[in-house]
Amino acid sequence: MNYKNLEKILSVVENREIIAIETLEYPLELLETVIADLDLAICLDLGHLMVYDYDLKEIFSKYARKTSVLHLHGVENRRDHKTLCRLSPDVIETVLWVLKRFTGVVSIEVFSYEELVSSLKYLENQWEKP
Repeated sequence: MNYKNLEKILSVVENREIIAIETLEYPLELLETVIADLDLAICLDLGHLMVYDYDLKEIFSKYARKTSVLHLHGVENRRDHKTLCRLSPDVIETVLWVLKRFTGVVSIEVFSYEELVSSLKYLENQWEKP
């Protein structure tokens, strides 16, 4: 495969681990080759994966070693970037499973201060449950 433009960008970056390919609306499997060939990290967007009904545990388990960043946000009626309060009990349980196994950067990707505050409170309350 030809990665000319990406290789140009990478040629001026000292540490390739700072470049992460984000999961969007396409199957992540389409990027496996470029990620492997160029030794890039993954930004695993859990919200996007939820919108497209991926199994979060399965995807995280498969790509955990290459994942440097998690994007986290709620999903409601197939719309993402909502407060985490919108996640069902089953989904937040799975999200917590992922978070407890991840040691990289987590970005709460919501677009208002109110949704950030409610997301953080919700996450804290869920984290403390037995």
